[in-house]
Amino acid sequence: AILAGLSKKGIAVKAYVEPEHTDIAADPVIKYMNAEALQKAMDQARKKMEKAASELDFIEAARYRDEMAALQKLINSKVR
Repeated sequence: AILAGLSKKGIAVKAYVEPEHTDIAADPVIKYMNAEALQKAMDQARKKMEKAASELDFIEAARYRDEMAALQKLINSKVR
């Protein structure tokens, strides 16, 4: 997670805190989505990842990348 605050000089700063690992497949809403809805969720995550990367927030972008990978696994399991 990213903790935001201000330095003593009033400059915005961010601190990286080790994230809690949440399993996207354990989310009851995600679990019952069909492949089409999962693809939409993956597309939204991709847009958020690209936005975070363009803002140089690479930690947040990596979180969305991991979310996309988990969604892709779910899509693959539903297609089979």
